[in-house]
Amino acid sequence: MLNYLNVSFYTFKQILKSRILLVSFILSIAVVVSTYIAAEFTYLTQIRVIIDVGLGFMNLLSVGVAIFLGVNLISDEIENRTLYFMLSKPVSRKSFLFGKISGMVLILLSIVVITAINCNLIMYFITSTIRADFFVASFFILIEAVLMLFLVIILSLLSNKVISVIASLSIYIVGCQLVTLRTVTSIKNNEFVLNLIDMYRYLLPDFSLIDFKKYVIYSHAVPDGFFTTALFYCVALVATYGVLLAILFDNKELS
Repeated sequence: MLNYLNVSFYTFKQILKSRILLVSFILSIAVVVSTYIAAEFTYLTQIRVIIDVGLGFMNLLSVGVAIFLGVNLISDEIENRTLYFMLSKPVSRKSFLFGKISGMVLILLSIVVITAINCNLIMYFITSTIRADFFVASFFILIEAVLMLFLVIILSLLSNKVISVIASLSIYIVGCQLVTLRTVTSIKNNEFVLNLIDMYRYLLPDFSLIDFKKYVIYSHAVPDGFFTTALFYCVALVATYGVLLAILFDNKELS
């Protein structure tokens, strides 16, 4: 456990040196403030515009960081041979792997929290209210980023960085559009394709199942059972990807 925590802290500290959190803070302030100004010239309410753009920015930033930093998380350690030094100490492969992942998750959590606080500060300045549902949506955005982090690391262990990034972006785009695909006339009348879509969501993320943003942006009622289904789905995928990662990394040829 101590080795795991040390690797996690070391990873978090190393990524902090890239000043990703400072950049995230400045960008989130700039995006939200510019959105607030732009909202003056739209027919939509300022609050709705800020929520829409704030959550959208948070989503893109966290998933982007998960993919583009995650693809280097383990592969760089192997290429730079720093992994050999770590494993020469009494650090197991699993402690190293999940310590690295935990450090990266802390970075993603920091990005989400910073953006959520900035957006709510702007909203509080406008209406003197805090939107609790904004933080709920932020939590599910964090889950999306964590799922993509697991996937890009799996792909990086199986292929090179370019293919891993392209495949991860493709998986993310498809995962966001699955619910739309099911409504296409040529697809919804084709039982074979619908079965393929259902099979896909058991193997790769269907982000429509955990998309809480639409309920916050459009103030729609949350369906009964949404949280139970979404959380169970997330836990199942994370557990599956975690086991797969452990198997792949344990059997990875490091020579």
